[in-house]
Amino acid sequence: MVPEGISTIVAPGGNQVAPGDDTSSMRTNFRRTATGLAVASALALLASAPASAHIEPDVEKVQAGQEATVGFVVEHGCDGAATTRIEIKVPDDVTDFAAGTLDGWTSKVEGHVVSFEGNLPDHTELGFPVRFTAPSAATTLRFPIVQTCGDVEVSWLGESEEDEHPAPVVEVTGSATATTSATTAPGSTTSELVEPMGTTPPETTATTTTSEVAIPVGEDKGDDDSDPAVPIIIGGVVVLAVIGGGIAFARSRKGQGDGDDSAA
Repeated sequence: MVPEGISTIVAPGGNQVAPGDDTSSMRTNFRRTATGLAVASALALLASAPASAHIEPDVEKVQAGQEATVGFVVEHGCDGAATTRIEIKVPDDVTDFAAGTLDGWTSKVEGHVVSFEGNLPDHTELGFPVRFTAPSAATTLRFPIVQTCGDVEVSWLGESEEDEHPAPVVEVTGSATATTSATTAPGSTTSELVEPMGTTPPETTATTTTSEVAIPVGEDKGDDDSDPAVPIIIGGVVVLAVIGGGIAFARSRKGQGDGDDSAA
């Protein structure tokens, strides 16, 4: 009950309060209003969050000196508009680059720029593939991209992740010398890489043969392998030939003598 003579103030909700209570009521209303504004701002930020998503590579690291395919994933359009063109600047130290196949899109290469043309609705993700051979040494590759949505362009050129529109980055690891390992064909390497130092190659020991194996049958192998009876047999044949010749000569002489005696 308000004492007589003191005016009353009607607070929100219809409650009557004394003049001294109007300040606390105003503070309560202010807090409610501030809370409502904060909630509305948060909802607005959440609604616009996809528009700030970056273009990211689907592969963060590639091997030095090796062929690779990296897809640059676009997650949204430009302020609600569909993406109609993507231009990707390939770093100068990348070689053998080309556009990958993408259904519904046309592609071409001009200089060090790989471009795609088509239509990608807003808030729809799609990776734009680029094939290339990585540099032979470890490094960081930055791929600046220009995204076109009709008459609107968004340039992803920033050199830091803190930038509003950073360029996608791919790391090159290792080195070409360490990874090739003298490979002669897919899945095979030269035998020198797997042999311990100082070992004899299997081919050498497998093909080693003795000299006796190479000598044809019946061929003279030298003095050590000759038959000692051979000289004796040869000598006997010579003696017999001489004796036979002497007997034949003696008989011929005897025949001549007998002939002479008869004639006398």
